[in-house]
Amino acid sequence: MRQAWCAAVLKCFLAIACVAVFSVVWSCDAKAGAPATVTLLDGTTQSGELTGLNSQEIQLQTAQGTQQFAADSVMQLEFTGTTASEESKSFTGVCVDQSQLQLTSLTSDGTTASLETPTLGKLNIPIRQFVDFRLAPLDDKVAASWQDLRTRNSRDDLLVIRKGDVLDYVAGSVGRITPEAVTVLVRGKELNAPRDRIFGIVFAAPAAATGGRRVAAKTSAGDVLQADSFNLNENTLEVASTSLGKLEVPLDQIASLDFGGGRIRFLSDLAFDSSASKSPDPQEPVVWFVSKNSPAGAGGKGVLKIGNKEYRRGLWLHSGAVLRYRLNREYTRLRATAGFELTHVTRMPRFDPKVRLVITGDGKTLLTRDFNWNEPSVPLDVDLADVRELTIQVESLGAGHGILEHFALGDAQVIQ
Repeated sequence: MRQAWCAAVLKCFLAIACVAVFSVVWSCDAKAGAPATVTLLDGTTQSGELTGLNSQEIQLQTAQGTQQFAADSVMQLEFTGTTASEESKSFTGVCVDQSQLQLTSLTSDGTTASLETPTLGKLNIPIRQFVDFRLAPLDDKVAASWQDLRTRNSRDDLLVIRKGDVLDYVAGSVGRITPEAVTVLVRGKELNAPRDRIFGIVFAAPAAATGGRRVAAKTSAGDVLQADSFNLNENTLEVASTSLGKLEVPLDQIASLDFGGGRIRFLSDLAFDSSASKSPDPQEPVVWFVSKNSPAGAGGKGVLKIGNKEYRRGLWLHSGAVLRYRLNREYTRLRATAGFELTHVTRMPRFDPKVRLVITGDGKTLLTRDFNWNEPSVPLDVDLADVRELTIQVESLGAGHGILEHFALGDAQVIQ
């Protein structure tokens, strides 16, 4: 009888122990870090699960164990599990510290801006913390004009109106912003402009935001929060911004952290015009002239293979591609690794593809170089000082007139 009782107690104890062990394992899985990739300033990457994050250090759990990265050695931290939001992005607001918000609503009493964003919800921010608001969609026909007005450093507020493909403005002092109208004081007279006719508002040139190095936190909805400091608290990123104050953002809504504070931008993240691209062989139309971050036809799931390395960020370019970027003198250098994209390298000996890379700034040649498919990759470092329009062109030199002339720029970046 005693033996049976002992056996029953032991069986019960083992059952409890198994439940406890299972609970511990389940708890560890539930608290596993967000999948993330760190890109260092030297271009190398490490992927794993994020286990620690603050303004000074990043900690990842990788296949090789726990790895720590000093913030000043990091270019970008990307959260690979974050899904981009489908929210409308018709309204935008840019702050003095260069934070950018995607807005779903905006009103102001002339002192405080009351706004709402898909990620941050409702906010009340002093109107003096904003540089401009865009209240209508932006397209290529007016993009350059809007950028010129934004950087004009006017002594007056500008109420911008779109007339066809032209932007015009009224200079004055903007007051109230309601869903129906925007009030502006012009030469002592108060005017009410219908809200649906307003393209945007550019405020009189404010004092530049002070502070040191910032980290730009990009959300899934497209907001860019310039963080003076930040800290990971469980599943929430706590951000302190000069213009926006203290914010709490769910970690699953953070797409990336740019440790250059927006000073370093991937070319694949910038808008470009490729309408001048032309097939090397008029009888053989090119299906894709350019693909961002993966080879054309890979559905965005492949990596760029240049030389003996793989790149998760960059541009895939077919011969005949012509890309034009409007830089507006905001950047000083272009850096990339250039060479043939070798996804289909086994077929290249038959056709011996060759191309010429030509990079120009405002019509002036900055770099020209010929590439064969079997040559090593080449690091590029191009001076972009005072360049308003950057053009990247890939010309066909092969006997196949475009066959397998697949070029790439790995980790292509412009730097302010």
